[in-house]
Amino acid sequence: MTSRALLRRRLTGALVVTTATCAWLAACEERFPAALGNVPSDEASVAPDGGDGGAEQDTDAAVVPRGARVLGLDVDLSGQTLLEHVQTARDAGATTTTVSYAWDEVEVPFDGGAPDAATTALFQPGLHVANLVLSSEHASALLEIDAVDVSGPRMPADLAGLPLDDPQVAVRYGRVIDYVVSQMPDLQLDVLLVASGVDRAFGDDANRYAQLATFIERAKAYAQSVGAPFRIGFAVGEDGMAARRSLLDAAWNGSDVLGVTVFPADASGHVLPPASVGDAFDRIAQAAPPDKPVVIRAGYPSAAACGSDGDAQAAFVRTAFQAWDRNATRIAVFDLVELDDASLSVAKARAERQGRSDEAWVAFFGSLGLRDGTAGKAALGDFRALAHARGW
Repeated sequence: MTSRALLRRRLTGALVVTTATCAWLAACEERFPAALGNVPSDEASVAPDGGDGGAEQDTDAAVVPRGARVLGLDVDLSGQTLLEHVQTARDAGATTTTVSYAWDEVEVPFDGGAPDAATTALFQPGLHVANLVLSSEHASALLEIDAVDVSGPRMPADLAGLPLDDPQVAVRYGRVIDYVVSQMPDLQLDVLLVASGVDRAFGDDANRYAQLATFIERAKAYAQSVGAPFRIGFAVGEDGMAARRSLLDAAWNGSDVLGVTVFPADASGHVLPPASVGDAFDRIAQAAPPDKPVVIRAGYPSAAACGSDGDAQAAFVRTAFQAWDRNATRIAVFDLVELDDASLSVAKARAERQGRSDEAWVAFFGSLGLRDGTAGKAALGDFRALAHARGW
């Protein structure tokens, strides 16, 4: 039996894992720990081959070889086609993907059967599935286990109402770190983001940012004490990074990495011009603390309902690679959202988490994929060509 057939057999009947959309980073290559720049040994000697398909505009600027940079493409690790999703992303040049859950999706309600028994249990089989699939394809993972996301706190119900800097919260999150590491022993884990969308969740509440800074310091100290393999950080939106810089400073200072999301849209959910991603990358590279590597997580839809199309999405991908090349010594990771379009139910859930239900936003979150079903959009060919041209 082949290794892939054996893997499929091991996965039969496994519960599914869905990688959620959340926020990310830009980084300083010479300062970032070598582990993030590492790739599996079978990838390390790949030379640029010029790629295939599209990417006409890439000839307008010099191509910068990959070096220590890390390229990601988010995949839906669910259902019986999860292995194909990862293989397609790897064939396109990606070496990492996001595995994302809220804390209350990892530590779930549990009836211990006694008055003094625990009311929660650490149980998220998707972590084990991700470990099997990603490691089999020599891919790494960018982890996100959110104590806070754009909608607010995501702690287990029995911790509801406690501030992030409460010692009980730190102790319980330490157990989450232990559990995550135990479920993913075969996988290279580059980063753990402990919160996302905090600029939206906290607004201008200085006290909550201070609590986040304490929480991050404790999570980082615990991860180091147990030898966890990942760097600790959190994620904000690109617009929030600029607007709330002074509020974020303390939490940034305590982090190993900085996450930033870039989804160019106006308040109504209609896309900004594809060229705007280049300006966003430049602003992030200039504004990020020089000693904090940043991972950028970005995406652009193709749906007409949000003012886009396949050509605009492809132009976004080309512009993003060019901007990354311009800032190659500052941006360590570029993770594109995502390989496949989301289902209508998932798109509606994503919009709802952002506090929106209008057609444009649902279309935005539903058409971020480089494939519509199994058919590749123009942006998929460009992504592959641009990645291969740089040595991925």
